[in-house]
Amino acid sequence: MSKKLLLILLLAAALRLYDIGNNPKSMYGDELTLVYDAYSLLKTGKDQKGESWPLYFSMGGGRPPGYIYATIPFTAIFGPTAEAARAVSVLSGIGVVLLIFLITRNLVSEKVGLLAGLMASITPWELNLSRGGFESHFALFLSLAGLHFFILARKKQIFYLFSGIFFALSIQTYLTYVLTIPLFILLIIFFQRRKFSLSSTAVLSILIVVISFSFAIYTSISRGSKDRFGNIFIYNQPDLQDKVSEKVTREKSFSPLEGELVRTFHNRYTEFTNLFFQNYVGSFGLDFLILNGDKNPRQNPASMGQIYWVGLPLIILGIIFLSRRTKLTLALLSGWVLIGPLASSLVGQPHAIRSSFMLPPILIFMAAGLYYLLNLKGEKIRLFGIFLITLFLIQLPVFLYRFYVLSPNLNTHFWSYSAKRASETALDAKNKYNHIILSANISDMEFAYPVYAKVDPKDVHFQNTNKYMIGEFKFYKYENVHIGAMPSGRIKEVMNSFPGSVLYLGTEQDIGFLYNEAVQRNTDGSVLFVATQKEK
Repeated sequence: MSKKLLLILLLAAALRLYDIGNNPKSMYGDELTLVYDAYSLLKTGKDQKGESWPLYFSMGGGRPPGYIYATIPFTAIFGPTAEAARAVSVLSGIGVVLLIFLITRNLVSEKVGLLAGLMASITPWELNLSRGGFESHFALFLSLAGLHFFILARKKQIFYLFSGIFFALSIQTYLTYVLTIPLFILLIIFFQRRKFSLSSTAVLSILIVVISFSFAIYTSISRGSKDRFGNIFIYNQPDLQDKVSEKVTREKSFSPLEGELVRTFHNRYTEFTNLFFQNYVGSFGLDFLILNGDKNPRQNPASMGQIYWVGLPLIILGIIFLSRRTKLTLALLSGWVLIGPLASSLVGQPHAIRSSFMLPPILIFMAAGLYYLLNLKGEKIRLFGIFLITLFLIQLPVFLYRFYVLSPNLNTHFWSYSAKRASETALDAKNKYNHIILSANISDMEFAYPVYAKVDPKDVHFQNTNKYMIGEFKFYKYENVHIGAMPSGRIKEVMNSFPGSVLYLGTEQDIGFLYNEAVQRNTDGSVLFVATQKEK
């Protein structure tokens, strides 16, 4: 390993590992459920619903198994913590940097590969993915490993087997890769067709991917992954259905056409297809890539573009450079970029998590552009290079400040911080009250308490299938801690139904319905939770 590559990997590791347990400050719903599933498997061999070594996880709306099984060793080291939940994603980020170098070295050159690795280590999009427990990031790493071994298989056929295994694992890690990976495999086979031989190893590799694809489709249909993906499919979203139906009905009422013609020109299928293309084109837009990025602060903590401002001119220069040097690589990267946002466009607007597969070719284009710029000569070129460097040096400290200093405090709402603080308060008060009630109206409360309290998985198994009733309200019970939801007007009644002292922690909506409530606030003044107590 060269010293330059080692320095790049050390930089990538430092940026991804720094304060990873506390930035973000807490775990959001998906992190909570996946880390507890991994913890439960470690301790009992069952997920938190009590199913032995499943190949599909029902918590969180249904998810493939890849990330959870990869997290088990880290729960053994750290317990059910943020460090464990994010470890696979952090290591994937470092692995992505290395794999982008290796792939670019093979497709273009080693110098461009080093620049691509450097781009990957500091680009906002990749850093955003690295610091949360995002299944798509692990899937991205696995798919890049699949591509790397596919390229190596040009010289040694056995690498086709490794390639197939990694591609198959990526499909079993994130749902959108069910569409992305088969298309991508067809793409790379087409562009490597002169060096691709349909040997027994290659056939076995393809068979492994087909089996993985078929299993993913089966589980999504039969086990409820459709609740996680299908319900956000643009054709299934109730608000969009109503909006589209209203538009179609209104246009029909003004149309002079009749019968089959009016249905041909005005129908829901045409409108939804138009929405798909709007989402797809938006993934390549300036607003998403350069200016504002993903609008969800969980996926874009700095609330800036997915790449730096200088990325756009570098991409253009990279396309020019590759068109002159290797048109085959240019075509392959272009096809890769075009495949990237297909799946995310079926479920909504440009999305940093679901569209992350398009990031590697963008980074390679940028690296090629930078290499091209550094090797051009002339006064105007030198001035242009100075201008780009100045832009980068202006934006970099702004990004680092917003990412590492501002966002941990600014975006706590998106990381279920109220649930963490309420869980910690309940743990501190367990021996001071006969009963503690945690409102399930606090976002992700029912997932957070078992994680932060490190509740015995056997107790969670039982509660997930045997919730008990207080009146008509269902509750989870862990020793003297009860988690459930009830209308604000019924809280006093429920508290009075418990013998002895009771502490209740609820939401802002409960203010005015409680006994002498105490409001716990965040640093911005927003309400984290509301507390009240009943003495014996």
